Amino acid sequence: MRYNNEGKGRETRGGKPTPSSPRGTAALHTVSENDIVFVSIEGVPELSSFDNLSADMQRLWDSASAAWRPAGATAGEAYAEAGTMAEFGKVACITAGVIRHKEGEADPFFITSTYSGDSERDVLCGFAEMVGNFLSTPAQDHVLCGHAILAADIPFFARRLIVNNIQLPALFDRRGRRKVADSVIDTADYWAFTEAAGRRAPAELIGRVLGLDAEQDDFDPRVAAEIYNTSADMEPLIGRSERKALLYAQILRRFRGESVILPDHVIRKR
Repeated sequence: MRYNNEGKGRETRGGKPTPSSPRGTAALHTVSENDIVFVSIEGVPELSSFDNLSADMQRLWDSASAAWRPAGATAGEAYAEAGTMAEFGKVACITAGVIRHKEGEADPFFITSTYSGDSERDVLCGFAEMVGNFLSTPAQDHVLCGHAILAADIPFFARRLIVNNIQLPALFDRRGRRKVADSVIDTADYWAFTEAAGRRAPAELIGRVLGLDAEQDDFDPRVAAEIYNTSADMEPLIGRSERKALLYAQILRRFRGESVILPDHVIRKR
């Protein structure tokens, strides 16, 4: 996919940036849905098991996971969640979804394209090229959208680019969260409103509260690792990624007071 794009600065209130969300509250309604790409990134452990790590990496994973793994759980048992950390995980697939309207159809369509394959480098390069094209010209209001995308997806993706010695797209090649946030809508931040950082509701919970389909396994990193290591092909993981991207689009439409996308209006490009 190729996009031309220019991005405007954040909406302001009284000449000052609105603090309650990355793009200001007005942006929720003023950004055209045609200018939004909904992003879902699937991370999995870089190696199939903890035992395959070098002794040094085992020690480092033990230290890194000690703060959050359940009491009594070993580092090896926690390794199924290594896909949440860019230092120990890798990107298996990335879904980019857009909302489009067809002539004669009142309801919108959701169209997904997924970058996947055996080579993480190819997956990263494909999505990085799309991001670079989509956000290449700063004067338009094109944005990326995801849930906790500023805290999770974008940092994970950018770090894996560096690990793979791939040049960062201009969007990520900046210092400071604010500049990156100018090109992002984060549904977790919108739902939080002015609530203290760190208390972000998960997408599954928001989806269920809003009456949207949200499969629990789609948000469990251990399930992603199991699918990746045991499936004969990438289809189950791709399906999981596409469902998450669709959920983010549905959540944003509910935030905007719009109707949800119908199941038969989801188009998956392969």
